[in-house]
Amino acid sequence: MADNVAVENEDVEQQDGDAAEKTRIDMNVAVADAGPCKKHVKVSIPQPEVEKFYDREFTDLVRNAAVPGFRPGKAPRKLIERRFREEVADRVKSNILMQSLEQIGEEQKLDPLSEPQLDMKSIVLPAEGDFVYEFDVEVRPEFETPDYKNLTVERPTKTFTDKDVDASLENFRRRQGDLKSKKGGAAKGDYIDVDIRFVSEGKVVREFADITVRVDEELTFRDGAIPQFLKGIKGAKEGDTKEFKVKMADAVARPELSGKEIDAVFVVKEVKELDAPELNDEFLQKIGMSDMGELRDMIRNSLERRLEYAQRNATTEQVMSKLTEKADWELPQDLLKRQTERALARRLIELERAGYSEEEIHSRLNRLRQDSVASTARALKEQFVLQAIAEAEEIKVDEEDLETELADIAARTGESIRRVRARIEKDGLWDAIGMQVLEQKTIKKIVEFAKIKDVEWKDEELASSAIDAAAVPEGPKEAEESEEAAG
Repeated sequence: MADNVAVENEDVEQQDGDAAEKTRIDMNVAVADAGPCKKHVKVSIPQPEVEKFYDREFTDLVRNAAVPGFRPGKAPRKLIERRFREEVADRVKSNILMQSLEQIGEEQKLDPLSEPQLDMKSIVLPAEGDFVYEFDVEVRPEFETPDYKNLTVERPTKTFTDKDVDASLENFRRRQGDLKSKKGGAAKGDYIDVDIRFVSEGKVVREFADITVRVDEELTFRDGAIPQFLKGIKGAKEGDTKEFKVKMADAVARPELSGKEIDAVFVVKEVKELDAPELNDEFLQKIGMSDMGELRDMIRNSLERRLEYAQRNATTEQVMSKLTEKADWELPQDLLKRQTERALARRLIELERAGYSEEEIHSRLNRLRQDSVASTARALKEQFVLQAIAEAEEIKVDEEDLETELADIAARTGESIRRVRARIEKDGLWDAIGMQVLEQKTIKKIVEFAKIKDVEWKDEELASSAIDAAAVPEGPKEAEESEEAAG
């Protein structure tokens, strides 16, 4: 428990010398339910136990304190105690807190999820009487580990033909093209340069200027979507104004807009189309390929990675659906909010590993954001169940597992391992990486127990384009920018 406690506004000094040999504190600990996955802990430490900590401090002071009228180490102990009691009180309080919390962690089976925040200034060590302090802590839910050794799982599989490679190669060629002005109205697959104005109850909440959008069935944002985008924008030309309804997600920066609709006004400034390059030597040289054979091998490898991702995703979804069908326990809302972005960060890593393009990644992440709270709740329940199974199977993550994962991400993204490591450290994703590896190893073990049924895989290409931004400003800086744009 001590390792999981953040103590605010004070530096906690560790004991040394004789104090390093800590003896058990005789204290009373009362633990009560305080809501979903939360416990309230009340700790009461009798005054005689508190005096033991004072005694350690005074013993050190008697040996070292400089008191006027006495040589160092010769001042009477009673004088030392009277003179320095208030001075050592904060140190005594810190030492008692750290040792008692460590003892609680060893003796109480709380299994904390997060760090309880203790504000030292609000915790008072009384001059006389028992020392009492309280805190709330989020804990793992209590549930019975489901049967994970008798599952039937469908696994998508496919043998890629030259025809599949040809189709994927054509999509790749188109993505390498340059945009050029198009005569005529916008059609699916075209691009439009637009100004966008988002309006709620007649008030502009955000504006974008000169943004390029790909025309597809749906257009998504970080916090909303236009499901019938193609239907409304098809045929649009330069100078046209088109209005849409944006369906806002449940988790948005302004809670009053949660799940509601706002208006989006698009002013078309130019319609463009992709000018796909020819598959010739110049094109091959530009993308760093020696010949068509190497390019086709790259395309086939990309298809294989997508299949691997689909297999992991499909087997994981089936396994977790079966294992969590009875997981009806509640989760605290503050925990769900904290975990939402972490879950999206993990999915970003998975999509990068699978070789999806930046645009495809944004589309998939935006779709996930529309159901972020519910999907995070599912992900957390899955995480708790998998951790329970990992403990039952004694599955652990070691340094070699993490290094292998780094190398795998680097190979998929084309970055150096050092660059990947730096990005993970900068984004604070080490915990997410470790949890991802643990879950992968656990699911792999579950699948080993399962009965596998192979089914034909069909690669789903999302009929969706994405803007990697929110329709409603996500923070003070974005709100200020929106106000300036509206002004």
